Amino acid sequence: MTRYFMRLALAGVVLGVTAQAMAAVFLVGSSQDSGPGSLRSALENANLFSDDDEIIFALAPSDSIIRPLTALPPITAPLSMALAAMANNERTRVTLSGEFAGDVDGLEVRASDVSISSLVIINFQRSGIVISGAIASVTVEDCLVGTNGVECQPNAHHGIVLANGVSKSIIGGVFGNVISGNGFDGVRILGPGTF
Repeated sequence: MTRYFMRLALAGVVLGVTAQAMAAVFLVGSSQDSGPGSLRSALENANLFSDDDEIIFALAPSDSIIRPLTALPPITAPLSMALAAMANNERTRVTLSGEFAGDVDGLEVRASDVSISSLVIINFQRSGIVISGAIASVTVEDCLVGTNGVECQPNAHHGIVLANGVSKSIIGGVFGNVISGNGFDGVRILGPGTF
């Protein structure tokens, strides 16, 4: 008899139901630092499983800035982060702004098969995105890093860092990125075998 698995996404209100793979969808509907529907909660729950989970941002345009108060959980399992599809095809990027987060990076990626798209990542005291370790196939596209599209709001170190053996990364993809105004390099590549 086939077993079905149902997982309630504690971060949101979406259920993942499947017979074989157990990928789940986590909705981010709150701009708060923590609690149900927050990005922090979505990341914590997605990291519990090694499936190709999704985090979907469904924030109102008037409430689309997330200001973490501490470092966000690193991404340690395959994951896709994207905006919800809007009926009128008008999308507002979600902003991660680090002015209250302390001496931390914006997003840390420590897993293969991760896709990050349509985010604005600004005002962190370190780098906007750090992708590190013997991992592969990380894509960052359609993001603004160090600018909100109108003015520079720099991350103090680099825009995006690739380090310690990361391979097969795609920074730009189909839609490109705008990486500008950061303290040092837009994209910094560190360590042998990193590309």
